Parts: sequence; structure tokens; C-alpha cells
Amino acid sequence: MSIYGEAPSGAVNGTNTVFTTSQPFYPGSTRVYVNGERQHDGVDYSEDPPSTLTFAQPPANGAVILVDYDITAQGANYPLGQWNWNPEGYPAGSVLYYGPVLWPAGIDPGSTKTAVMVFGPGGAQANGIPPLAAGQPGPPPQLAIGNVNTLAAGSSATADLRETAPGGPGIPSAYVLDLGLPQGSPGTVGSFLIASAEDLVGTLVNGATLLFNSATGKFNPAPLPFLFAYNVTGIPTTGTSGGQVRTLSSLTIPAQTQPYLPLVFASVEVAGTVNTKVDLVARLGGAPNTQGGAEIGRGFGTLGAAPPGACDHPRVRGFAQRGLGRSSRRRNVRHRVFERRAASGDN
Repeated sequence: MSIYGEAPSGAVNGTNTVFTTSQPFYPGSTRVYVNGERQHDGVDYSEDPPSTLTFAQPPANGAVILVDYDITAQGANYPLGQWNWNPEGYPAGSVLYYGPVLWPAGIDPGSTKTAVMVFGPGGAQANGIPPLAAGQPGPPPQLAIGNVNTLAAGSSATADLRETAPGGPGIPSAYVLDLGLPQGSPGTVGSFLIASAEDLVGTLVNGATLLFNSATGKFNPAPLPFLFAYNVTGIPTTGTSGGQVRTLSSLTIPAQTQPYLPLVFASVEVAGTVNTKVDLVARLGGAPNTQGGAEIGRGFGTLGAAPPGACDHPRVRGFAQRGLGRSSRRRNVRHRVFERRAASGDN
């Protein structure tokens, strides 16, 4: 058996020439290297006395001195079953083992080109093949999630661990985990009823819809928001004593479930002198026989004793853009139709 890579004791300072090894041996059993270059016994160094190396020239300051020697001397006390991690002069991660090496019976390296070595810690005999030695802890492996596929309901979940990097001394290995996850089985049909909802306030009737009330945070049953038409009973005859502005008729619109824009349609017959001109105006709110309230419709009259009837049409475009004439929901609104005389005379 041989022991390799021992660093002898002694100062490597450029002046010292004597170094001591850990084992006694006889001349010719050693191999000495300085900075990787083999030295020659009797020329570069001598082995006298045993366990002592004497160099002819002092090794350079900081030089790496390594000694390999054969275990041939009887009675020598050599280390058995010892491990030397990261020995000096060798690459990082190297390991030296000191101890006997067992070649199991039945192995013929000469013919099979195969050999099995069993390193026995402490030189002990062991059944089977014992582990060489406990390795030093390495960096933890890196794990990443790869493909995640959806499987059919009722199938078994799958997991596949793939190596993407083997790692090495001081370098973690890397793996990717692919998963297959089955879909859940269809659930039972729910039994929820809108009529039983906690945020529904009011009584449901046939044909009703639901409107959300932001003030209460609840839903209320309400009629569908269709357009409704409201008619007056008629416009009475008016004479000359009513003044410049007079109310012909008024109509109250009941509270609605949503904001709305009233559209007013009306017409009148005008009879008077040649200089008579009557405009027909519809207003939202305001007092009778005044021009108060938002104007929501106007029909312009023409001069004459019997001009064509003034027709009141909704002025939707301009009013809607400015927000005039709009009514908010949930309050009664009174609409009035006025006549406005623009010239004197009977009307």
C-alpha cells in the first residue's frame, strides 16, 4: 500500500533544508515533489535519518512540498482508515484516504478490466461493500416548477422530476418539477333563490325587474323602465284678460323608479288681430302664470289674425346636453303649458 500527498513538517522559508515526515521508512521508499516537480534521492535530497528529508538546496519560500511513500517497512506505524479532505497541493474537493484497500475475491482485474475496491475504515473487515466515507455537506439542490397540466376529473395526479444540471463540488444540482393536476368533479346544482336573497327589499310582482338602490345597498323590485305617456284633459279657451303669460294647463307626473327627461307635445288654436303672435311654452315646475321653472319645450307662433296653430315640441338636444329639464326619480313633478303673447291684440 502507498500513502500519497503528505506535507512534511518544517518551515518553507527559503533557508530551511530539513523536513520531517510522519512515518519511518527506509531509503528508496519515498517520492518527493517540490511545486509538482519530482526530486531525486541522493541528488536533490537524502532520507537519512529515517523520517527526515534533508535537501541539498533549501526549497523556495512558500514552495509546496509533497511526499508519497510506499508502506514496505515492517513495524512501521501507518495511519489506518483516515481521510484527508482538500489536501494541500491538490484541486479543491480532493480527498486522500489512509488505510487498507480490499480487493474482493473473484475479481480478476487483469482479464475483466474491472476492479472493486472496498475501503475499510480503520482496516476493519466488513461484510458486503461498506460506504467509503461520509461526504461533506454540499449546497442544496435548486428546484423550479416546470409544466403544470390539467388532467381529466377523476384521474391521478402526476409529478415528474427532471434534472437540468448535475452540479459538482460547490455547485448545486438543478431540477425541474412537472405537475399534472386533475380537474375537480362537477358540483351539485345550487338551490339559491333570488326571492330569498337578504339584500332584496320589497315584494316581487309579475313583470317586475330589480333595481339597485345605492343609498341602502339593497335591490328593490320595480316596473320595467318603459316610456309612459300622460295626457291632460284639455286646454280651455282663454281671453284677453290673462296678461302676457298665462297657464293653459298643468300635469303632475308621479314618482318614477329612475331619472327621466320629459318630452312635451302640445298645440293650440290662435285667433286675434293682425298683430297677434303667441308662443306655446312648456316648463318644469314654476308658479302658474309666470315664466318660472325650467323650459322643456317651445312652439314659436307667427303674426296674423288667424295664424297657424302654435305647436310645442320637445327641445331635446340642447336641454339634454345642459342637463335642463331632467327629473330625478322618486318625486312627483308638475309640468305646465303656458302661452306667451308677443304682440298686443285679442288672442
